[in-house]
Amino acid sequence: MESANESGSAQDRPGLSATIPGMAGKLAKMALFSLFWCGITAVFVFFAVGSLVQQRDAAKRFVATRGVVIASRVKTHPGDGDSGPTYEAKVKYSYEVRGHQYTSRRYAYAMPSSSDPSQAERIVADYPPGKTIDLWYDPQDPGESVLQLRTPILNYFMLLFMQPFIVIGLGLIAYTVWIPIAHARAQRFIDQPEGLLGDIPGWGSAGQDVRGLKIESGRNPLSVLYAFVAGYGVTCFLSIFVIAFLLRDLAEGSNTAVFNAFYIAMAIGVAAMLVTLIRPAKKAVLTIDTTLARLTLTSPRRDVSLPFDQIDSWAVRTIADPNGMMVNDVPLTRPLLSVRTSDGQSQDIHVFGTGDEMAFVARKVGNALAGLTGSSLVEEAPERLPEEHKPLTKLADLIKQMKRLGWLGLNRKGDYRDIMP
Repeated sequence: MESANESGSAQDRPGLSATIPGMAGKLAKMALFSLFWCGITAVFVFFAVGSLVQQRDAAKRFVATRGVVIASRVKTHPGDGDSGPTYEAKVKYSYEVRGHQYTSRRYAYAMPSSSDPSQAERIVADYPPGKTIDLWYDPQDPGESVLQLRTPILNYFMLLFMQPFIVIGLGLIAYTVWIPIAHARAQRFIDQPEGLLGDIPGWGSAGQDVRGLKIESGRNPLSVLYAFVAGYGVTCFLSIFVIAFLLRDLAEGSNTAVFNAFYIAMAIGVAAMLVTLIRPAKKAVLTIDTTLARLTLTSPRRDVSLPFDQIDSWAVRTIADPNGMMVNDVPLTRPLLSVRTSDGQSQDIHVFGTGDEMAFVARKVGNALAGLTGSSLVEEAPERLPEEHKPLTKLADLIKQMKRLGWLGLNRKGDYRDIMP
């Protein structure tokens, strides 16, 4: 047990060390993981966008001619242990341009195999060997040709499919950039003289009023971005399943459904962002009234009032992130600051943000509040974290997770939502 009034240098007191360790390794890991994720995503986006540009260019420039189907068949690609086989239409045809004979196997740009054989079977049925067909070729490079001028829905569908990966990548980049910013912010707080005035990382701001010290929660600087990412990304993700179910033919189907999915996802993302900006905070306000020697914590969810002589100690313990957030299937953690009363009860006061630096901030805040209330600060054993995490492998699992998080993160569930930043 440690008292806020104990003597000793700042380096000897929890949460008051001169330097918060651990940022370099964490930043390096996040930077490498972000680079890996964004690099892989960029490759797929490059091919998806490239095929779309090529197909649209073909629709504008390619010239019509006649040709003959040489061979056509459905090629089966065997699946692995997690998925079944996929099917691809293979059509070989020949045509003549300015006295030169050419052969090609391209139906359209970006036509990968599908788990549904009916699409490949239909294409093969439309192009039996020996049939005279219409096709289009590049007048600048006659060896480039397509059987389909219209952009297949699959080209746009692939862009929709990549959106969740893109927004996750943007989130990783934002979080990587935020790591040194959050670390520097916490370090400035730790380096300040003892006392709680001004910015408190992971909580909000502290100031003096007629009642004494008042601490109010601030808005998470990344909350608006996260709201848009959640609204847009989750809507795109769900749209993938809806479109794949409704439009079995991704070669000839209408692009309207994919365009509408983009519009709806963008609208939901912007709406989530605006709601985050304008919604009332509904966060708890802590007041330490040194004149009346009383602590009060008020919010729509709780109303705590304790005289100082009933406060036995302040406590800090590590808990799993109430939002259920995980990295590599490992739960993120947050420090929880609470007070113990003389009758053995415990009152939760505030849950700080994620990040290793938050433990130091929580201890400094706990030390300062313990000093104001004439009590002491103790560290409790961390909350036991789940040893295993079952991956979200089904849409039902995702929906359950979204319900638990409060649908797009706009309404957090649990007993901590009013005392979280």
